[in-house]
Amino acid sequence: MKQIEPWLAGKRIVLTGVSRGIGRAAAETFLRHKAQVVGVSRDRKNLDKAKADLAGFGSAVSFVCGDIQDPRTAVQVAAEVKSRWGGLDLLLNCAAISRWAQSFEEDQEGWLEESFRVNVLSQHYMIRNLLPYLRKGTEPRILNFGSGAGMIAGVMDSGTGDMGSYRLTKLAVHGLSLLYANQLKGEVSVLCFDPGWIRTDLGGPNAPDDVADAVRRLLDTLSLDWTVTGKFVKGTDILPW
Repeated sequence: MKQIEPWLAGKRIVLTGVSRGIGRAAAETFLRHKAQVVGVSRDRKNLDKAKADLAGFGSAVSFVCGDIQDPRTAVQVAAEVKSRWGGLDLLLNCAAISRWAQSFEEDQEGWLEESFRVNVLSQHYMIRNLLPYLRKGTEPRILNFGSGAGMIAGVMDSGTGDMGSYRLTKLAVHGLSLLYANQLKGEVSVLCFDPGWIRTDLGGPNAPDDVADAVRRLLDTLSLDWTVTGKFVKGTDILPW
């Protein structure tokens, strides 16, 4: 693998959704470039596989098995960060779910509520619990995974309201990111990241891009100057909200 960015070396990173998809690929990329990772996943079977796959990186990686929609998982992650490092440089709120229906009327009972817990509230829990350690980090940054589906134009042009639960929660993630960016300006950079439509369990088999495309965009976004905050970004492109 070619050299990517020297700034990855030594970075202390918390990453949700580590056991599959973009999160899994990003974790391996960070570790290959000498970062340290605490990975979070709720699926024990997938997490055990990730542990086996990344075992060669030794103590540079550790794992927390917990459901991010439960606030106690964020407390557990904060305890792991405190024990391992005492400070944190990068929080990547990557994990999400997508429940597809043609309209809100066709959503199954509880889909919207679950989507908010996983896609929005979990990011809030992680940020709140990890802020004391981010404030001790080096040019600390929070990267919340948003989506083009949650852009104002995407919501307005969604036709019959397809993917309503997903669109609404990603719109809320964009708002959450803006609010935290304003609150933490000068202390912690906060960006909202659009990985694109990616062929994963979430994105489905018809997506035009693969996980490697998402990781390249992720690295480009993370290489932006620390002073860039409060933006919705895809690679190095600043997108409209």
